[in-house]
Amino acid sequence: MNSQREVILTTDDLAQAGQAILSQLNLSISNLPSERPASLERANHRAIKNWLTRYQPKAKAHNLEQVQGLLESFHHLCTIAAWEKATQILLLRINVVDRESNNSQVDPLHLQIGRWGHYSTQTQIYTQLSGHCSPEAEMVCLNGLGLAYQSIGNYSRAIEYHSQHLDLATQLEDPIAEQNALCNLGNVYGAVEQYSAATTCYEAALSLACQVGDSRGEGKLLGNLGVLQRLQGNFENAIAYHQQHLQIALASEDLDGQANALENLGVAHYFRGDYENAKDLLQSSLRIATQIGDKKAITVSLGSLGNVSTALGHLQEALHYYRQQLEISREISFLEGQEKALGNIGTIYKDLGDFDASLTYLQQKLSLARQLYSRQSEAYALSNMGNTYTCLEQYEEAIRCQQTSLEITQELGDTWGCAAAMCNLGDAYRLSGQFDTAVSHLLNSLLLFDKLRAPQVQAVMGLLIQIAYEVGIEAYSALLENNLVAIQDSEGGEAIAKLRPYLFEE
Repeated sequence: MNSQREVILTTDDLAQAGQAILSQLNLSISNLPSERPASLERANHRAIKNWLTRYQPKAKAHNLEQVQGLLESFHHLCTIAAWEKATQILLLRINVVDRESNNSQVDPLHLQIGRWGHYSTQTQIYTQLSGHCSPEAEMVCLNGLGLAYQSIGNYSRAIEYHSQHLDLATQLEDPIAEQNALCNLGNVYGAVEQYSAATTCYEAALSLACQVGDSRGEGKLLGNLGVLQRLQGNFENAIAYHQQHLQIALASEDLDGQANALENLGVAHYFRGDYENAKDLLQSSLRIATQIGDKKAITVSLGSLGNVSTALGHLQEALHYYRQQLEISREISFLEGQEKALGNIGTIYKDLGDFDASLTYLQQKLSLARQLYSRQSEAYALSNMGNTYTCLEQYEEAIRCQQTSLEITQELGDTWGCAAAMCNLGDAYRLSGQFDTAVSHLLNSLLLFDKLRAPQVQAVMGLLIQIAYEVGIEAYSALLENNLVAIQDSEGGEAIAKLRPYLFEE
């Protein structure tokens, strides 16, 4: 099997690339599996040659059309059970240069398909190859299936495949593959808020990284542990982990790690409300990402800088960052980056009072989120659309969007998303005069934001205070007490103990 690190050609001519691949595969009837009829082998051999050397995509063809020759060749090789050569198709690295933008791409085919967001195609090729290849290639398939299912929010399947990857890596006594599988398992457990399980996976992977002397892996895992701390509202602990990551990255001259650590430090400071420090750290991350040409990292930093500018009330500056994020994400076919940028731009237009533009961008975000099968992004798009409909005083439509968002986030176990949807629902119900339902949602939102130690507790309290002014203190107190009784019945006395300091003077 060819190494994934081998680049066999630098070119901007797909036919020339195909000739190089055909030569590398060394295809002939004599070296193909003999259990198939010779006529079938010849027909597939001819099809492979034609797809590799004669296929030319149309002008401005979308990304999958550009690699259709490779994909069709892969499927023909699988048809005649030429599994090793089918594996080579997925792992061969060709540096295809775009001379107009002075960019190049050297990822193996199977990874590039994922970068483009074509996860169904990705799962199809992994499934077709899995069970018919070497143990090393099997680990590539299992890892890829786990990442693809994680990307579309099917976390149970992701855990299943990452666990299989871990079992095989352990069986093969491959500590680097074990570390990778444990890291990916930790990522999935973190996504479903099983933070204890995620921490266990990351710490086991960290131990392996230290054993094999993988300083970059050690830094990355410390960063992942920091993200877990941030997600649980432990911002000081998060910052400590990210500082360790940064020190390791600096010592090893790991520019990718430096950019990532600075990004995570900036985000942690942002959630802590320290916006000026956050901005400085994120700009440092952006400079390094630009220096090394990591455009995906650039889009992430631009999005985070937009978030900081929004928090500071600098909406035009935020819009500038988000537009850059969208432009670069489109340039590199980074669909997740496009989806996030579209949502951010839609939210800014809402804040600027351009509600038609807001809905246009948010509808695009929703469409892309559904294309990516990202349930979380779908939920956030619906919630933001609901906020815009609230501004338009279309409360019935706003409530419908927020309720759907809440149902999705509850299904995913996304505590922050649930809290945000409940808060937004409370605001829509308040403005439509349904004060009892509004207070119910706002109190439940307050409870979740308190659990996350999120600054949004102040926004929730602001809405509750507005209800007090609108209905009067006596009626407001009655609404509070009635809803606190309901929360005590469903959540217990500990929940009430957390809420009372916000609601009543001691």
